[in-house]
Amino acid sequence: MSVNTLLEGNKRFVSEVFKDGSGFASCLKGQSPHTLVIACADSRVPPELIFGAQPGEIFIHRNIGNMVPPGDWNLATVIEYAVCHLGVKTVAVLGHGRCGAIKAVADNHGGHDAYIPGWIANGEQAYVTLSARMPYPSEEEAKIEWLCELERENVKLQLKHLRNYPVIRTALADKKISVAGLYYDMATGIVSQITE
Repeated sequence: MSVNTLLEGNKRFVSEVFKDGSGFASCLKGQSPHTLVIACADSRVPPELIFGAQPGEIFIHRNIGNMVPPGDWNLATVIEYAVCHLGVKTVAVLGHGRCGAIKAVADNHGGHDAYIPGWIANGEQAYVTLSARMPYPSEEEAKIEWLCELERENVKLQLKHLRNYPVIRTALADKKISVAGLYYDMATGIVSQITE
């Protein structure tokens, strides 16, 4: 894999998708997305494709485990820009199946990396909450279903964190936005809404 692979992919994009540029012409005038999606950085989870969206419809922030850490400056700027300047109407946290970050939370380790363990710690309360309700099973098949539940529980936790951001708190109080938890099942392609 090299830069040439990316450039070849761009040639295909230009000839097969972009073509005459008509579908992308409105993007030259600016952006007005309707939704901010906070998604996992997992390369198998492309929000635009999952939601059948066109360029300019969804504003996306991606990180490992679709985390919404309290007081994260990077995410705070994305939220502020999306809500206050782009006028998004929905902010969604999108979790997904077979998430490596959430498996690492369940395994109670992030390895010996410099940054990953501290980052995935933002999902540990989801593990504590789920474990109190359903202990982590020892059978492999049951572990898969339990991890799916943990992925969903993590979305609920991140929504809780999201609601504590001042911009979100104010926009919710003013009824300018709604927030939603979503879950992408990679085996079926179906996105479902998570109820809290």
